[in-house]
Amino acid sequence: MNLLILEESEKIYDNYFKLIERKSSHIIQILKSKPKDTLQAGTLNRDYGLFHIEKIEDNIVYGLFRREEETVQGKTFPCIRLFSSIQRPQTIKKILQLAATLQVEEVFFFIARKSEKSYLNSPIWNSENLNKELILGLEQGKKIHLPKIKILKNVKEVFEISDRITIFRDGQLISSAPARDVTPQSAIRDMVGRDMESFFVKEQVTITDEVLAAVFRHIGDS
Repeated sequence: MNLLILEESEKIYDNYFKLIERKSSHIIQILKSKPKDTLQAGTLNRDYGLFHIEKIEDNIVYGLFRREEETVQGKTFPCIRLFSSIQRPQTIKKILQLAATLQVEEVFFFIARKSEKSYLNSPIWNSENLNKELILGLEQGKKIHLPKIKILKNVKEVFEISDRITIFRDGQLISSAPARDVTPQSAIRDMVGRDMESFFVKEQVTITDEVLAAVFRHIGDS
């Protein structure tokens, strides 16, 4: 936890917060913080500042948040949208955390041809669970703005809402171009490293007279 993220649901009144469970345990057991200590903090989607610990009781941390006078909130960042096909739940968790760490503005998940649709029934898609993973990413990246999560019906919508498409494969930058210059076929080629035609290999099969005779005998016997 590089930044303590304070949520509205944790506020008791004004800028006074009550932290329990994961956050309080981390503050007490990992950071070894005590009353009168201060931690770098931020209120979700709002401000950066400092969290002043006032008391710790029964593994619950109480404290006051003070907003920084100078905050990077007004600083502009490039709008980054991340697109991913529906993955297994554990992979989705990693994607969400990384997206928040890198301050991605929006994350779009789309149903690809080979996506396992049963993954959509996972509890990870519950808004509470999505926010939990995103906040873990914010804490590591020292960010306070929560990415928006959307699910698209198919990959074609990616081209309709994008200005520029950048493709990575195995951690390497493969291509980056204006969306108008990218086709679904070229995008797939860059993503998987081969043309669509190579997915479907047409085999040449020679049918001899002996094969035909065997087929006709089988038909006659049935």
